[in-house]
Amino acid sequence: MKYIYVIFFSLILLTMIFFAYENNQMVTLKLWGFESVPMPLFSVIYIGALLMVVLMSFVGISEKFRLRGEIRRLKKETKTLKAELNKYKEIEEVPTESTVSKGAKPDIEKKEKPKPKKKRFTFTKKEKKAPKAEPKKEETEL
Repeated sequence: MKYIYVIFFSLILLTMIFFAYENNQMVTLKLWGFESVPMPLFSVIYIGALLMVVLMSFVGISEKFRLRGEIRRLKKETKTLKAELNKYKEIEEVPTESTVSKGAKPDIEKKEKPKPKKKRFTFTKKEKKAPKAEPKKEETEL
């Protein structure tokens, strides 16, 4: 895999060098009455591409911070909902007078908590199950 990256980036670098060699005409940029210093065309394109990469990096970083805030908010909400659920579970376990006769001990059945599912973050290939053979349908004559 390492060699594929080296080959890929070498091809990109060679393409950039050939592009620069073919587009070395001098250009002057004009915007709102201002003119830039004459520079080769390829440098203008490379600077524009670099500015786009920097801009998109800022967009990605801001998205990352927004998602972190949302995760923090959802964790708080989960915590409060779990506390509320535990409160209702405690209420459910308390016997009422109608269910307990006088002099008898209250019969409280505690429900077993479901076991949490194991996380499946494996990088191994799953084996494919063989398809089940379908029973043959008998043809009827009309």
